[in-house]
Amino acid sequence: MFKRQASPSHPVLSRLIPSCLIPSRPIPLTLTPIRPKLGHLTLTTLAGISMLVGGFALPAAPAQAGTCASNCGEPPIKFEPGEYIAVQVVNLTEGLIEVQESQGSDPFPLAPGRVMQLERLGTTTVNSSVIFWDTLGLALKVKLVKEDDNTLRVELHPNYQPPSDRSIYLRDDGQIDIF
Repeated sequence: MFKRQASPSHPVLSRLIPSCLIPSRPIPLTLTPIRPKLGHLTLTTLAGISMLVGGFALPAAPAQAGTCASNCGEPPIKFEPGEYIAVQVVNLTEGLIEVQESQGSDPFPLAPGRVMQLERLGTTTVNSSVIFWDTLGLALKVKLVKEDDNTLRVELHPNYQPPSDRSIYLRDDGQIDIF
């Protein structure tokens, strides 16, 4: 398949490769396998240890079907499009939180443990959002609770690992996104 030496009589090779670089006899190629050094452990010893450990393992749990019901968690919260929605914001942190509706209102403070009913956000006919932040810049975590068919409770919890949730987006199709 491959030649081990270039022939000086070959017209192209004799012009490209100087004659001093062409070997006079074939170069032997030897391939030596690379063996990792494991000290006193050999492959059979490692296999024996793995069989020994595997022999004392507890029996496996019965397999479950890979359905969404067993793997996906809770379904997302959704409201009927066009219905009136009461939105409550609850501060469950230790600090002061500023809350602002997206329709141009000024931010208002929400003290720890307080609940605020948002009046402007009342329908799913238009897209709307609520923006919130901790006054000290601490991260927040949102938990959405659908208390009944027409009430959305937005619970603001401390989040000890950034990134922070900063807003919710109530879409006109009745779904809610957290950003």
